[in-house]
Amino acid sequence: MWQSMREPVLEHFSEAPGIGSIQSAAQYLKQVEEIYTTDAWHSLSMEGYKVTPDVIERVRQGSWRPDNTADREQVSALAARGYWQAFQQVKSSIEKILNGANAGDIINTDHRDWYREMFAPSVTAGILKASDLAGYRNGDVFIRRSMHVPLKPNAVRDAMPALMDMLTEEKEAAVRIVLGHFIFVYIHPIWMVMAGWDDF
Repeated sequence: MWQSMREPVLEHFSEAPGIGSIQSAAQYLKQVEEIYTTDAWHSLSMEGYKVTPDVIERVRQGSWRPDNTADREQVSALAARGYWQAFQQVKSSIEKILNGANAGDIINTDHRDWYREMFAPSVTAGILKASDLAGYRNGDVFIRRSMHVPLKPNAVRDAMPALMDMLTEEKEAAVRIVLGHFIFVYIHPIWMVMAGWDDF
């Protein structure tokens, strides 16, 4: 799939300017931070959560508290908190890449941390056990309103290392971004275990 889709992806993107053209890692990370609220709202809403920009901002500013009854009762607030924590981990990964690390290697080593942080608030709240987040999925999963059925669990264990190898070897950022995301979702290696994702 990667090889057959690689050239069409390149046809639709101009040549990447490269990391050396970024004025500074700090400036780039500031731009990443500036899109957080919009990014979180779109991503969480797409997955079926009822979040508002206000909840997202309270999470960002640290005024969301899991010991607050109203916040504790909002699974969407837990999702927003997890998204914030995962976003911080992703920013750390981006910084490593901006400092010259191989993007594929970073994704391979860090994607587990992103996943763990995404669901950590639900572990803290007692909705999930930490063991629920261990490894790739061991059962079938289905995507809401999609004709695509992700790979069987035994195929995931072979497909994920192959995907990571392709990400590590790929020289073109546009290909890593487009095909990396597409194939990750095609494989669908993890359970979507919080409420709102339970129909995946």
